[in-house]
Amino acid sequence: MLQVNGDQARLTRRVLTSLNKLATLPAPLQARWTRSGEQSLDKQLLLSFGCSCSDLRDHVYAILSLLHPDVRSLIPIDYSLTVEQVYTNVILACVEHYKSLDIIEYAARSMTRDCSSLTESFTIDQFQQFLVHKKSYRGPEPTSFPVGWLDKVHLSSEPTTQITSKLWALPAPIHQQRILPRFRVNAHCIQICQWSDLCSDEAIERLHDELRLDVVDILPARWPKILFSDNGPVPEAEKFRIRRILNNFMGSYTPGDCIFTTNSGIGRCTISALPGDRICHLDGVKTRLLLRRVDGVKHRIVSACWWEPFKRSYQPESSVEIVEVF
Repeated sequence: MLQVNGDQARLTRRVLTSLNKLATLPAPLQARWTRSGEQSLDKQLLLSFGCSCSDLRDHVYAILSLLHPDVRSLIPIDYSLTVEQVYTNVILACVEHYKSLDIIEYAARSMTRDCSSLTESFTIDQFQQFLVHKKSYRGPEPTSFPVGWLDKVHLSSEPTTQITSKLWALPAPIHQQRILPRFRVNAHCIQICQWSDLCSDEAIERLHDELRLDVVDILPARWPKILFSDNGPVPEAEKFRIRRILNNFMGSYTPGDCIFTTNSGIGRCTISALPGDRICHLDGVKTRLLLRRVDGVKHRIVSACWWEPFKRSYQPESSVEIVEVF
């Protein structure tokens, strides 16, 4: 079906085949060639971004008739809205359509050290890059998540309803191209940061050297006593595991990364951690995040992080609370 303003014309496959021989079809029409592209929000957005448009809002409004009615209802056509507000609605539609907060994961992985907060630094260009990234990214295996973590979230307009699978998008003032809304969601805290330092070859080598010490009383405070059994030496199997983790960090860090320890493990993040920062899983987010409490339930997302327990036998425990992340 070809629609121009209020007029519609049904095009047969024969007509479309003839048109295709004469010229390349516009991207939205190419998406309609197969039924699988009809209801794919991210695919339609990518195709639309590939076209020229004088008003950034029309990248969104132009494809609405091609989307499933349930998705279309989440993105009202309203030219009184700013560009940022329109794209905020698109992000909320993506979250509701895919029942996932993987956009939070992508934004956390893309944060730079001069970002004041994740929501204030996420731009329309980054949203386009996220759509490209989404097609090929596969998150961690489900076995690494704490008990009770949910991979699906659902937007709710009832912020007082404390149901585990609910996700609440909080209104926020729009400024400086902010398009990523704040969310209130369940956070599963598994560890608290105890010590941190800049990640470097020298720092990791120093941790290697300290690990060779077998007397708990002379080890630095960054090595928690949970490593030791009856204040005895660290078992060789656990030393080997920790050395392997440190070697992995040494081979993958970039200048400015931070290495930190917790009561039961060691981790790395792209932005400096502070004692008291919390390693959390958010419902709908596959990557561990480092959260820093700001006020009450408000938590700033510091960085995506990688964390491994000291002991292979470690059984993850988590405390769950509803937090507002930004």
